[in-house]
Order: sequence, then C-alpha cells, then structure tokens
Amino acid sequence: MGNLESGVQRTIQVIDNDPTTWSLEHVEALWRRHQAGAHGFGLHRKEIKEIVRAIFPDAKKDVVGDMIWPRFAEYDSGGEVNALEVLGGLAVVSQGSLEGKANFVLRLFDFNQVGSLSYDEVVVALLTVLAGCCLATRRGSLPQDEDVLQHADDAFRKAGRDSTMRVPLLEL
Repeated sequence: MGNLESGVQRTIQVIDNDPTTWSLEHVEALWRRHQAGAHGFGLHRKEIKEIVRAIFPDAKKDVVGDMIWPRFAEYDSGGEVNALEVLGGLAVVSQGSLEGKANFVLRLFDFNQVGSLSYDEVVVALLTVLAGCCLATRRGSLPQDEDVLQHADDAFRKAGRDSTMRVPLLEL
C-alpha cells in the first residue's frame, strides 16, 4: 500500500507551526518545559507561547496564535487553555507510535507519580485527551461522561481491580 517499499520509513518534515508534524518527543519536551516552569493546569496565552518558543526558538510562524489558541481556548475559560487538553491532544496527533503516545498520556495523568492511575485519574485522562484530540483536529464530538465512565469501568474490570484501587500503568 502506498508508494514506499516494504520496510522503508517515511520521513516527516517538522514544520514548527504544524503540530501534526511534531514528534512525540516535541510534545514531551513541551510537558517537561511546562513542569519546569511550575505552571498550573490553566495556561494564559503568554505562558503557552513561552513554552512553545523554548522548544521551537527559531519558529517562523506563531503556532500558538495560528493553531493552539484558536482551537483550545474556550470562550468562558477566563483567557486560559487547559494544559492537559493541549498536551494530550497534541500527543495524539503527533508523529509517534501508539504505544509511545499511550505511555505519555498515562504518565501525564499519573498526578502523584506512583506509576499507577486511580479510577478518577483514568476518567479525567479519557475525558481530557479525547476532548484535546477533538479540539486539535476539529473533528469528532466531545466525549460524553457516561461513555467515558463505561470505558473506565471496563479498563478496571479487565485489570481485575475495582474503582477504589489503582491500576499500574503497564496494565492499562
């Protein structure tokens, strides 16, 4: 399928103002920069510009003004974007393996950094990343709470845990 011989890797040119060309490593670098700056979950436009500029210092265009802000800023957000929606959404649309993206998202929502997620963290992760993906791509519809709760229930059941327990990241 396609025009590449079997086993040949496609090369993607990174375009600083097009997050769909960014690697998962770029998104992880944004997350590390976010953490290093002790930013909260709500980011003002200036804060997110500083984070992106640190990763793409020679950017020719304004990815925050052109893509991130218009897609992620909500009219009633008080002038902020949800950092986890942005990072989760960008991770999903970035260039990288499904396993790498899933691992990143799980680490992103392991708020107490113990290598496992609580039921609430799984629900928040699903809601936030699915919303971030819809916002980043301008496709699909925002997730419904009852659907996400069903998926979280299924994940915990498959892991042999109930909702009062934590599930190790490797089991999700």
